[in-house]
Amino acid sequence: MEDYYTINGYNITTDPEMNRKRYGITPQLQKQIDRLYFECKERKNKKVIEKIKQLIEQYPGVPQLKNFLTIAYLTKGRIDLVEETNKQMLEEHPDYIFGQINMANLCIEKKEFNKVPEMLGSELELKALCPERDVFHLAEFTNFFKVVIRYYAAIKDLESAENRLKLMKEVAPEHPDTETAETFLFPLRLENMSEKITKEREAAINPVVMLQAQETDFDEAPVFKHPETLYLYRYGIGIPHEKLSELLRLPVASLTADLVEVLADALRRYGYFKNQGWEEESHTFAIHAFMLLGEIKAENALPPVLDFLSYDSDFLDFWLGDHLTENIWMCIYKMSEHNPHKLNEFLKKPGIETYCKSLVEEALCQIVHCHPERRGEIIAILSDVLDCFIKTTPNENLLDTDFLSLLIWGITDARLHELIPLVKQAFELGYVNESICGTWKDIEKDLSSMSPPFNKRKILSIFDLYNKILNTWYGYNKDKKEDVDKSDDIDADYADEADNEPYIRTEKKTGRNDPCPCGSGKKYKKCCLKN
Repeated sequence: MEDYYTINGYNITTDPEMNRKRYGITPQLQKQIDRLYFECKERKNKKVIEKIKQLIEQYPGVPQLKNFLTIAYLTKGRIDLVEETNKQMLEEHPDYIFGQINMANLCIEKKEFNKVPEMLGSELELKALCPERDVFHLAEFTNFFKVVIRYYAAIKDLESAENRLKLMKEVAPEHPDTETAETFLFPLRLENMSEKITKEREAAINPVVMLQAQETDFDEAPVFKHPETLYLYRYGIGIPHEKLSELLRLPVASLTADLVEVLADALRRYGYFKNQGWEEESHTFAIHAFMLLGEIKAENALPPVLDFLSYDSDFLDFWLGDHLTENIWMCIYKMSEHNPHKLNEFLKKPGIETYCKSLVEEALCQIVHCHPERRGEIIAILSDVLDCFIKTTPNENLLDTDFLSLLIWGITDARLHELIPLVKQAFELGYVNESICGTWKDIEKDLSSMSPPFNKRKILSIFDLYNKILNTWYGYNKDKKEDVDKSDDIDADYADEADNEPYIRTEKKTGRNDPCPCGSGKKYKKCCLKN
């Protein structure tokens, strides 16, 4: 890092000589200060307090020594002496920034929030607090704004806290104080996100699914062209691969007809199978049919497949479960890879469940990732879909704010910047749930960037897909334990910034595998931790 730089109106230095010259710290004293930085934090060090006191008597004009005394008292749990020492330090060194920061932290600990502006200035700006100074040490800057952000978080002023954090990130993006400051905002962000999601859920517009599967007592089994098709009724996801290979060697036309009949059977005998209760070996046939139709790229089977996906969520959940949102998009991708226009009308069809449209949108966006040369073709399809949703009226039972948000997410990942005007219209009409895809400002920034498409997904063969499910899904592999990275809960100390104020961590540190406090729904290690 440079010794001196200017950013956002602040002249910042990292030169350790700055405060040494200011307070007349000799090289000999500096060596002792360097040792004290660590010694004052040692709980079992019984001599450190007396050692610091002796140095204070010898060097009364050096406030850093009094700061170390507060840290030593804090380490030993003597909060009363921390406050007393700080007050004395401020009386003797009223312009010592770390003394003011210490007192502000103590006020926050005691919930005396109204006293914080008295300590740090009504503007809560470092330049306003020290108008006579032109240059600040980086440690002064980061510690000052860290406590300011902590204060704003405590009084639930998220906007002001975020503005100060933005400044910290511009000046010292990778500094540990910046990381700590952001943790103060996690609970407030989560609280605000919860309120925002609640409001968005109340304002959400979702279509009413029109096709409701009937639960009848019909129990007549279909007759298939190939007896091998009955394998699908005898095996779950663990079906032997040789059985799948045997099926895949059948004539494509007749196998396709059988697989479409399997889906029809799932609809006709829905009540019959549902009354039996789910059994992996006998009830997975509809999932097998989807996977096999995808594997043979049965483009002509798309209409009945999409008809199947037009039914109500209870029906789809019974037959497809988590496969609906996890794997069915891949089947649609394989079946429509060479003729995606057949998916257009399905996305514009009224009364379709949100996540059925979403998996179709996922298939379309993945075509962009896997076949960049067909980008224009997909843009035309999605442009038509967006235009249709923007122009629809509520009584047409088409508008789906959740789907539009998921669609915009996919468009953003694929970097389809040509769709910016239509996406903006959707935001302006209030048809987007920001808790799903982010704000218009975020979306516009990502869509306008020159970065390559993001989130390309691997297209697996039916054998690899089944293996993946068997090896990674809990229901199929109950003995497999998740590999959990334990987060180290020890704060890093930086010896070159020995003026760090005493601070007690009262907030629980977020673990890598905990839900991200920002409210995204992702694990912390896959969300804010990487930032």
